[in-house]
Amino acid sequence: MTVMLAEIHRAVVKKPEIDPTFIIEALCGADYWAIPFRYSGIFPPNSCPPEVVKEVIDILDMCDFLESSIQNLPEGEMRRLDEHFSYDFDKIFVGFDGNNEHWHMGVVRMLTGQLERFSRFKDRELNSHSPITLERYRRMFSVFAPLRLESMGRRLSFQALERILEAGYGRTVKG
Repeated sequence: MTVMLAEIHRAVVKKPEIDPTFIIEALCGADYWAIPFRYSGIFPPNSCPPEVVKEVIDILDMCDFLESSIQNLPEGEMRRLDEHFSYDFDKIFVGFDGNNEHWHMGVVRMLTGQLERFSRFKDRELNSHSPITLERYRRMFSVFAPLRLESMGRRLSFQALERILEAGYGRTVKG
């Protein structure tokens, strides 16, 4: 019913205070959490747990910061990173497992889509197809959080990047 009312609202009101297209997309995508996120105080949250939204925002912030830091590494440090890990770090954020982490995927979809946050991840595949992805992000975040505070918004040092990546991917020697 709400979707039908939003459709009518969209057709009748020229400059609505509440974006009916956003409401329809949030409802149809079961991203109910996004409505109070955008229109706080009007709609009560009743779906995705707030701790999931916070966790996804923390993970996206971390991945954005890591990818930016890695992209700005000098060539010699990039080579060292490549030597220590058997992973291509151009994309740290690879989504969440669609079978087990649907709330997380929905939050990312809404944040990068309608809410226009974390634009770096907007067109990425959101399904990692891996049940270990969320745990990897959590391990990395536990190392990242205190280092991020210490960095005071500046690029992370090579040593800090190594510690965070090792927490998520382990260290391997290519041979």
